Amino acid sequence: MIHFLTLPLKSVCGTLVTLHFLDSRPLSEAFGALLNQRSKALTSLVSWKLDLPHIANGRYGSGSSSRQYLPKEIQQANQKALMAIIDTVHISRQIFQIPSDKKLSLISSVLHLINDDTSSQQASRPELSPDLLPSTNAILTNSSSSAHFSLLPASLQEYRPYIDLTSSSLMYSQTQFNQVLQDWFHKSAKSWRDASSNWFTNLSNVSEIWSLRTSIQTLVKESPLEAGEKAALSGILDGLCHSRICAVWLTLLSSARDSFKSDLSTYLSQINERVSCECLLFSISVHILNRSIVPGNPFKAPSPPLSAQSMKSSESGPFQQYQASLKRQLLGRSAQLDAALTTLEQCARVIQSDLATLLLDRTEEGM
Repeated sequence: MIHFLTLPLKSVCGTLVTLHFLDSRPLSEAFGALLNQRSKALTSLVSWKLDLPHIANGRYGSGSSSRQYLPKEIQQANQKALMAIIDTVHISRQIFQIPSDKKLSLISSVLHLINDDTSSQQASRPELSPDLLPSTNAILTNSSSSAHFSLLPASLQEYRPYIDLTSSSLMYSQTQFNQVLQDWFHKSAKSWRDASSNWFTNLSNVSEIWSLRTSIQTLVKESPLEAGEKAALSGILDGLCHSRICAVWLTLLSSARDSFKSDLSTYLSQINERVSCECLLFSISVHILNRSIVPGNPFKAPSPPLSAQSMKSSESGPFQQYQASLKRQLLGRSAQLDAALTTLEQCARVIQSDLATLLLDRTEEGM
Protein backbone atom coordinates (compact mmCIF):
# COMPACT_ATOMS: atom_id res chain seq x y z
CA MET A 1 0.00 0.00 0.00
CA ILE A 2 1.32 3.43 -0.95
CA HIS A 3 0.97 6.15 1.67
CA PHE A 4 0.06 9.61 0.43
CA LEU A 5 -0.23 13.03 2.03
CA THR A 6 3.34 13.38 3.24
CA LEU A 7 2.56 17.07 3.78
CA PRO A 8 1.30 17.66 7.35
CA LEU A 9 -2.29 18.85 7.05
CA LYS A 10 -2.32 20.66 10.40
CA SER A 11 0.90 22.51 9.66
CA VAL A 12 -0.17 23.61 6.18
CA CYS A 13 -3.63 24.73 7.27
CA GLY A 14 -2.17 26.58 10.28
CA THR A 15 0.36 28.34 8.06
CA LEU A 16 -2.34 29.49 5.65
CA VAL A 17 -4.45 30.83 8.51
CA THR A 18 -1.39 32.65 9.87
CA LEU A 19 -0.80 34.23 6.45
CA HIS A 20 -4.37 35.44 6.51
CA PHE A 21 -3.88 37.01 9.96
CA LEU A 22 -0.37 38.45 9.77
CA ASP A 23 -0.10 39.36 6.08
CA SER A 24 -3.80 40.15 5.60
CA ARG A 25 -3.85 37.81 2.63
CA PRO A 26 -7.21 36.73 1.22
CA LEU A 27 -7.73 33.00 1.02
CA SER A 28 -7.12 33.08 -2.73
CA GLU A 29 -3.70 34.67 -2.21
CA ALA A 30 -2.87 32.30 0.62
CA PHE A 31 -3.66 29.39 -1.69
CA GLY A 32 -1.49 30.96 -4.39
CA ALA A 33 1.37 31.16 -1.90
CA LEU A 34 0.96 27.44 -1.15
CA LEU A 35 1.07 26.49 -4.84
CA ASN A 36 4.06 28.74 -5.41
CA GLN A 37 6.04 26.97 -2.69
CA ARG A 38 5.00 23.57 -3.99
CA SER A 39 6.09 24.58 -7.50
CA LYS A 40 9.55 25.40 -6.15
CA ALA A 41 9.74 22.01 -4.47
CA LEU A 42 8.66 20.28 -7.69
CA THR A 43 11.19 22.25 -9.74
CA SER A 44 13.93 20.94 -7.49
CA LEU A 45 12.71 17.35 -7.92
CA VAL A 46 12.40 17.47 -11.72
CA SER A 47 15.85 19.08 -11.97
CA TRP A 48 17.42 15.84 -10.75
CA LYS A 49 20.11 14.49 -13.04
CA LEU A 50 21.93 11.20 -13.15
CA ASP A 51 25.20 11.27 -11.24
CA LEU A 52 26.84 8.07 -12.34
CA PRO A 53 30.45 7.56 -13.42
CA HIS A 54 29.33 5.72 -16.51
CA ILE A 55 26.02 4.88 -18.19
CA ALA A 56 25.83 1.92 -20.51
CA ASN A 57 24.27 2.77 -23.87
CA GLY A 58 24.35 -0.73 -25.37
CA ARG A 59 21.33 -3.02 -25.67
CA TYR A 60 22.92 -5.61 -23.40
CA GLY A 61 24.63 -3.22 -20.99
CA SER A 62 28.33 -2.93 -20.31
CA GLY A 63 30.88 -3.65 -17.64
CA SER A 64 29.84 -0.65 -15.56
CA SER A 65 28.72 -1.71 -12.09
CA SER A 66 26.53 1.39 -11.88
CA ARG A 67 24.23 0.08 -14.58
CA GLN A 68 22.25 -2.10 -12.19
CA TYR A 69 21.28 0.90 -10.05
CA LEU A 70 20.13 3.06 -12.94
CA PRO A 71 16.50 1.83 -13.33
CA LYS A 72 15.95 2.08 -9.57
CA GLU A 73 17.17 5.68 -9.42
CA ILE A 74 15.03 6.69 -12.38
CA GLN A 75 12.00 5.02 -10.79
CA GLN A 76 12.57 6.88 -7.53
CA ALA A 77 12.98 10.21 -9.33
CA ASN A 78 9.65 9.72 -11.11
CA GLN A 79 7.89 8.67 -7.92
CA LYS A 80 9.17 11.67 -5.94
CA ALA A 81 8.01 14.12 -8.60
CA LEU A 82 4.60 12.47 -8.89
CA MET A 83 4.17 12.29 -5.12
CA ALA A 84 4.81 16.05 -4.90
CA ILE A 85 2.05 16.67 -7.45
CA ILE A 86 -0.38 14.21 -5.90
CA ASP A 87 0.17 15.42 -2.33
CA THR A 88 -0.25 19.06 -3.32
CA VAL A 89 -3.54 18.44 -5.12
CA HIS A 90 -4.83 16.23 -2.32
CA ILE A 91 -3.99 18.57 0.57
CA SER A 92 -5.32 21.58 -1.36
CA ARG A 93 -8.67 19.85 -1.67
CA GLN A 94 -8.66 18.85 1.98
CA ILE A 95 -8.16 22.48 3.03
CA PHE A 96 -10.11 24.52 0.46
CA GLN A 97 -12.72 22.21 -1.04
CA ILE A 98 -16.16 22.10 0.56
CA PRO A 99 -17.10 18.46 1.29
CA SER A 100 -20.47 17.27 0.03
CA ASP A 101 -21.74 16.72 3.59
CA LYS A 102 -20.61 20.13 4.91
CA LYS A 103 -21.26 23.79 4.25
CA LEU A 104 -17.71 25.08 4.78
CA SER A 105 -14.22 24.10 3.75
CA LEU A 106 -11.71 23.14 6.41
CA ILE A 107 -9.96 26.51 6.44
CA SER A 108 -13.27 28.37 6.59
CA SER A 109 -14.35 26.17 9.48
CA VAL A 110 -11.13 26.99 11.32
CA LEU A 111 -11.66 30.73 10.83
CA HIS A 112 -15.26 30.47 12.04
CA LEU A 113 -14.17 28.56 15.10
CA ILE A 114 -11.41 31.05 15.95
CA ASN A 115 -14.00 33.80 15.82
CA ASP A 116 -16.34 31.83 18.06
CA ASP A 117 -16.14 32.61 21.79
CA THR A 118 -18.65 30.12 23.17
CA SER A 119 -17.53 26.65 24.20
CA SER A 120 -20.86 25.14 23.19
CA GLN A 121 -20.36 26.24 19.60
CA GLN A 122 -16.77 25.00 19.64
CA ALA A 123 -18.00 21.61 20.74
CA SER A 124 -20.28 21.49 17.72
CA ARG A 125 -17.19 21.07 15.52
CA PRO A 126 -15.46 18.01 17.01
CA GLU A 127 -13.80 17.12 13.71
CA LEU A 128 -11.43 20.08 14.00
CA SER A 129 -8.27 19.33 15.92
CA PRO A 130 -7.07 22.00 18.39
CA ASP A 131 -3.74 21.91 16.56
CA LEU A 132 -5.48 23.52 13.59
CA LEU A 133 -6.31 26.64 15.61
CA PRO A 134 -3.32 29.02 15.75
CA SER A 135 -3.55 31.04 18.93
CA THR A 136 -1.98 34.43 19.56
CA ASN A 137 0.48 32.68 21.81
CA ALA A 138 1.54 30.24 19.10
CA ILE A 139 1.79 32.92 16.40
CA LEU A 140 3.88 35.35 18.45
CA THR A 141 6.05 32.63 19.95
CA ASN A 142 7.09 31.50 16.46
CA SER A 143 7.55 35.00 15.07
CA SER A 144 10.88 36.79 14.68
CA SER A 145 10.08 39.00 17.67
CA SER A 146 9.10 36.16 19.99
CA ALA A 147 11.55 37.40 22.66
CA HIS A 148 9.23 40.30 23.35
CA PHE A 149 6.16 38.13 23.78
CA SER A 150 6.72 37.62 27.50
CA LEU A 151 6.71 41.40 27.97
CA LEU A 152 3.14 41.72 26.73
CA PRO A 153 0.33 41.96 29.27
CA ALA A 154 -1.80 38.88 29.81
CA SER A 155 -4.78 40.47 28.06
CA LEU A 156 -2.77 40.75 24.85
CA GLN A 157 -1.19 37.32 25.18
CA GLU A 158 -4.67 35.78 25.30
CA TYR A 159 -6.12 38.03 22.61
CA ARG A 160 -8.51 36.41 20.17
CA PRO A 161 -8.60 38.28 16.86
CA TYR A 162 -11.90 39.38 15.43
CA ILE A 163 -12.61 37.95 12.00
CA ASP A 164 -15.14 39.53 9.70
CA LEU A 165 -16.73 36.41 8.29
CA THR A 166 -18.56 38.45 5.66
CA SER A 167 -15.35 39.96 4.27
CA SER A 168 -14.58 39.34 0.61
CA SER A 169 -11.11 38.14 1.62
CA LEU A 170 -12.74 35.04 3.09
CA MET A 171 -14.84 34.39 0.01
CA TYR A 172 -13.19 31.87 -2.30
CA SER A 173 -15.54 30.33 -4.80
CA GLN A 174 -15.22 26.64 -5.53
CA THR A 175 -15.17 27.36 -9.26
CA GLN A 176 -12.17 29.65 -8.94
CA PHE A 177 -10.39 27.25 -6.58
CA ASN A 178 -10.88 24.27 -8.90
CA GLN A 179 -9.70 26.24 -11.92
CA VAL A 180 -6.52 27.42 -10.20
CA LEU A 181 -5.83 23.92 -8.90
CA GLN A 182 -6.35 22.32 -12.33
CA ASP A 183 -4.09 24.87 -14.00
CA TRP A 184 -1.37 24.09 -11.48
CA PHE A 185 -1.88 20.34 -11.90
CA HIS A 186 -1.55 20.38 -15.69
CA LYS A 187 1.45 22.71 -15.60
CA SER A 188 3.17 20.50 -13.02
CA ALA A 189 2.32 17.33 -14.97
CA LYS A 190 4.01 18.86 -18.02
CA SER A 191 7.13 19.64 -15.97
CA TRP A 192 7.24 16.02 -14.83
CA ARG A 193 6.71 14.74 -18.38
CA ASP A 194 9.56 16.86 -19.79
CA ALA A 195 11.96 15.75 -17.05
CA SER A 196 10.91 12.10 -17.22
CA SER A 197 11.36 12.09 -20.98
CA ASN A 198 15.05 12.83 -20.42
CA TRP A 199 15.34 10.25 -17.66
CA PHE A 200 13.79 7.55 -19.88
CA THR A 201 16.51 8.00 -22.51
CA ASN A 202 18.91 6.25 -20.14
CA LEU A 203 16.85 3.05 -20.19
CA SER A 204 17.88 0.74 -23.02
CA ASN A 205 16.03 -2.38 -21.95
CA VAL A 206 12.32 -2.92 -22.61
CA SER A 207 11.85 -5.00 -19.46
CA GLU A 208 13.26 -2.12 -17.38
CA ILE A 209 10.91 0.34 -19.05
CA TRP A 210 7.89 -1.89 -18.53
CA SER A 211 8.76 -2.56 -14.89
CA LEU A 212 9.04 1.16 -14.25
CA ARG A 213 5.69 1.75 -15.99
CA THR A 214 3.99 -0.87 -13.81
CA SER A 215 5.27 0.67 -10.56
CA ILE A 216 4.25 4.20 -11.54
CA GLN A 217 0.85 3.07 -12.81
CA THR A 218 0.26 1.45 -9.42
CA LEU A 219 1.18 4.69 -7.66
CA VAL A 220 -1.22 6.70 -9.83
CA LYS A 221 -4.00 4.14 -9.49
CA GLU A 222 -3.83 4.14 -5.66
CA SER A 223 -3.56 7.94 -5.40
CA PRO A 224 -6.45 10.07 -4.05
CA LEU A 225 -6.66 12.02 -7.31
CA GLU A 226 -9.85 12.30 -9.32
CA ALA A 227 -10.45 9.95 -12.24
CA GLY A 228 -9.64 12.56 -14.88
CA GLU A 229 -6.36 13.45 -13.20
CA LYS A 230 -5.36 9.79 -12.94
CA ALA A 231 -6.15 9.33 -16.62
CA ALA A 232 -4.02 12.37 -17.51
CA LEU A 233 -0.97 11.07 -15.62
CA SER A 234 -1.45 7.54 -16.99
CA GLY A 235 -1.68 8.94 -20.52
CA ILE A 236 1.58 10.85 -20.08
CA LEU A 237 3.27 7.73 -18.74
CA ASP A 238 2.03 5.58 -21.62
CA GLY A 239 3.31 8.16 -24.09
CA LEU A 240 6.75 8.18 -22.45
CA CYS A 241 6.97 4.38 -22.45
CA HIS A 242 5.71 4.08 -26.04
CA SER A 243 8.26 6.57 -27.32
CA ARG A 244 11.15 4.99 -25.44
CA ILE A 245 10.31 1.40 -26.41
CA CYS A 246 10.03 2.41 -30.07
CA ALA A 247 13.39 4.19 -29.81
CA VAL A 248 14.99 1.09 -28.26
CA TRP A 249 13.67 -1.14 -31.03
CA LEU A 250 14.65 1.31 -33.78
CA THR A 251 18.18 1.45 -32.38
CA LEU A 252 18.32 -2.33 -32.24
CA LEU A 253 17.02 -2.70 -35.80
CA SER A 254 19.37 -0.02 -37.08
CA SER A 255 22.33 -1.76 -35.47
CA ALA A 256 21.26 -5.11 -36.95
CA ARG A 257 20.84 -3.52 -40.40
CA ASP A 258 24.30 -1.94 -40.30
CA SER A 259 25.88 -5.19 -39.13
CA PHE A 260 24.07 -7.18 -41.81
CA LYS A 261 25.13 -4.75 -44.56
CA SER A 262 28.71 -4.93 -43.30
CA ASP A 263 28.65 -8.73 -43.37
CA LEU A 264 27.21 -8.69 -46.87
CA SER A 265 29.85 -6.26 -48.09
CA THR A 266 32.58 -8.46 -46.65
CA TYR A 267 31.06 -11.56 -48.24
CA LEU A 268 30.64 -9.90 -51.65
CA SER A 269 34.18 -8.62 -51.61
CA GLN A 270 35.44 -12.11 -50.86
CA ILE A 271 33.64 -13.71 -53.80
CA ASN A 272 34.32 -10.65 -55.97
CA GLU A 273 30.78 -10.39 -57.29
CA ARG A 274 29.32 -7.05 -58.33
CA VAL A 275 25.88 -7.66 -56.92
CA SER A 276 23.98 -5.04 -55.04
CA CYS A 277 22.73 -5.84 -51.57
CA GLU A 278 19.14 -5.36 -52.72
CA CYS A 279 19.40 -7.93 -55.50
CA LEU A 280 21.14 -10.41 -53.26
CA LEU A 281 18.48 -10.05 -50.58
CA PHE A 282 15.78 -10.64 -53.18
CA SER A 283 17.54 -13.73 -54.50
CA ILE A 284 17.98 -15.08 -50.97
CA SER A 285 14.32 -14.55 -50.19
CA VAL A 286 13.20 -16.34 -53.36
CA HIS A 287 15.66 -19.18 -52.73
CA ILE A 288 14.44 -19.75 -49.17
CA LEU A 289 10.79 -19.48 -50.23
CA ASN A 290 11.25 -22.06 -52.98
CA ARG A 291 12.88 -24.47 -50.57
CA SER A 292 10.05 -24.08 -48.08
CA ILE A 293 7.24 -24.85 -50.55
CA VAL A 294 8.79 -27.17 -53.12
CA PRO A 295 9.28 -30.76 -51.89
CA GLY A 296 12.07 -33.00 -53.04
CA ASN A 297 14.81 -30.38 -53.25
CA PRO A 298 18.21 -31.94 -53.86
CA PHE A 299 20.11 -32.41 -50.65
CA LYS A 300 23.81 -33.13 -50.69
CA ALA A 301 25.06 -34.02 -47.25
CA PRO A 302 28.70 -33.42 -46.38
CA SER A 303 30.95 -36.37 -45.78
CA PRO A 304 30.67 -37.55 -42.17
CA PRO A 305 33.86 -37.76 -40.08
CA LEU A 306 33.78 -41.54 -39.74
CA SER A 307 37.44 -42.36 -40.05
CA ALA A 308 38.90 -44.76 -37.53
CA GLN A 309 40.99 -41.98 -36.06
CA SER A 310 37.99 -39.71 -35.50
CA MET A 311 35.89 -42.57 -34.09
CA LYS A 312 38.52 -43.23 -31.42
CA SER A 313 39.01 -39.59 -30.66
CA SER A 314 37.36 -38.24 -27.54
CA GLU A 315 36.91 -34.84 -29.16
CA SER A 316 33.42 -34.08 -30.42
CA GLY A 317 34.41 -31.04 -32.47
CA PRO A 318 34.26 -32.70 -35.93
CA PHE A 319 30.85 -34.18 -35.20
CA GLN A 320 29.50 -30.85 -33.97
CA GLN A 321 30.71 -29.15 -37.16
CA TYR A 322 29.12 -31.93 -39.20
CA GLN A 323 25.82 -31.49 -37.32
CA ALA A 324 25.89 -27.72 -37.83
CA SER A 325 26.56 -28.19 -41.55
CA LEU A 326 23.59 -30.54 -41.86
CA LYS A 327 21.32 -28.07 -40.06
CA ARG A 328 22.36 -25.24 -42.36
CA GLN A 329 21.63 -27.30 -45.44
CA LEU A 330 18.28 -28.36 -44.04
CA LEU A 331 17.47 -24.68 -43.62
CA GLY A 332 18.54 -24.07 -47.15
CA ARG A 333 21.42 -21.69 -46.49
CA SER A 334 25.16 -21.76 -46.80
CA ALA A 335 27.69 -21.03 -44.10
CA GLN A 336 28.18 -17.47 -45.41
CA LEU A 337 24.44 -16.84 -45.57
CA ASP A 338 24.04 -18.33 -42.10
CA ALA A 339 26.61 -15.92 -40.67
CA ALA A 340 24.89 -12.94 -42.26
CA LEU A 341 21.36 -13.93 -41.20
CA THR A 342 22.36 -14.74 -37.63
CA THR A 343 22.56 -11.02 -36.85
CA LEU A 344 19.00 -10.44 -38.07
CA GLU A 345 17.71 -13.52 -36.27
CA GLN A 346 19.26 -12.38 -32.99
CA CYS A 347 17.59 -9.00 -33.40
CA ALA A 348 14.26 -10.72 -34.07
CA ARG A 349 14.66 -12.89 -30.97
CA VAL A 350 15.27 -9.87 -28.77
CA ILE A 351 12.18 -8.06 -30.07
CA GLN A 352 10.12 -11.24 -29.80
CA SER A 353 11.21 -11.58 -26.16
CA ASP A 354 10.30 -7.94 -25.51
CA LEU A 355 6.86 -8.42 -27.05
CA ALA A 356 6.31 -11.50 -24.91
CA THR A 357 7.08 -9.40 -21.82
CA LEU A 358 4.50 -6.81 -22.84
CA LEU A 359 1.80 -9.27 -23.90
CA LEU A 360 2.14 -11.45 -20.81
CA ASP A 361 1.37 -8.50 -18.53
CA ARG A 362 -2.31 -9.10 -17.85
CA THR A 363 -2.56 -6.73 -14.90
CA GLU A 364 -4.82 -3.69 -15.08
CA GLU A 365 -1.74 -1.48 -15.31
CA GLY A 366 -0.37 -3.51 -18.20
CA MET A 367 -3.48 -3.71 -20.35
